[in-house]
Amino acid sequence: MKLSRVRIQNYRSIVDSGEVEIEERVTVLIGKNEQGKTMFLRGMASFGQNKQYVPNDLPNHLRVELERKKASDIPIATLQFQLDDSDRTALGSTIEKPVEISRVVVTKHFDNSYTYKIVRDDNSHTDIKFKTPDIGSHVDELRRITNQFRTKLQAHAQRQSAFNPSLNQAEQHIDTFLGSNFSVAGQLDDLLKTLQVTLAGVPGLDAPIQEDIASVAREIRVVLDQVKQTLSANPTHVLWALFPQFVAHSTSIDRIPNQVSLAEFINDTDATSPGMAKLCRVAGISIQKIQELSAMDASAREAYEDSYRELFLVLSMSTGHKRCTAYILELKRNVCPFL
Repeated sequence: MKLSRVRIQNYRSIVDSGEVEIEERVTVLIGKNEQGKTMFLRGMASFGQNKQYVPNDLPNHLRVELERKKASDIPIATLQFQLDDSDRTALGSTIEKPVEISRVVVTKHFDNSYTYKIVRDDNSHTDIKFKTPDIGSHVDELRRITNQFRTKLQAHAQRQSAFNPSLNQAEQHIDTFLGSNFSVAGQLDDLLKTLQVTLAGVPGLDAPIQEDIASVAREIRVVLDQVKQTLSANPTHVLWALFPQFVAHSTSIDRIPNQVSLAEFINDTDATSPGMAKLCRVAGISIQKIQELSAMDASAREAYEDSYRELFLVLSMSTGHKRCTAYILELKRNVCPFL
């Protein structure tokens, strides 16, 4: 899955970032100091399941108001993910009709719970309907175990004449058990107890038959525990396996100064400002091009800048002082500036 949109709300200094589109290649955050760029990234990183929100994560001036609400009603991080065909194939085991899904929208709330929605090709939004876990193999195992037990009971009926008239009654109890709904985890223990009690009440039981009843009950218990485990498995695990992982890393090494000496930058770009050097490379502006621009008159440089409005980086140079000022501009509607 690819991250396509992000919205951070009610997190630290951010009340609502609005929906921010993420570019496939490079996304740039632009803003003055203390305007929320770092908090936006930390808000994205907080989307992970290992992050637990605390009251200090709420905006200070809204904390009293927000704490009156249910924590599950306070959205923090809403991320949208674009699906490809391999994602849809992987989700086929857990989500209904994945072929129709265009995007998945997941919101993490202040109580650390998540809501999951899908966006279909017609742009309709609906809650994700997860499939009931497949317990077919466990039910098949229950049939195998009880059929073996049935065979033993038939042998006991030939051996023990007192039990023979009760064989049909015992088999009816087995059939009733096998006809039960095993997809309700909270009722599985009762199903087994009912089977044990009804079999124990069948007339004509001797010690060998009672031992076989106890033995089959233990075997069934093992399988029912496996059914419980399957039913309790989080149906979202397939989704989370497909989500990208987010890490917010902060460093002062690549901070970009307001101005650098053009001569020094051309002589050794990485030593002068590694951050600016990386931005130049991202924008496709080589040192040679910078040298050419520095030799042009102002009107020629302006024409160059106008022709590259779609780039993430625009360099404006002062030939009088041979200094280079880097401006990162939000020039595309769907670019989220990032710095």
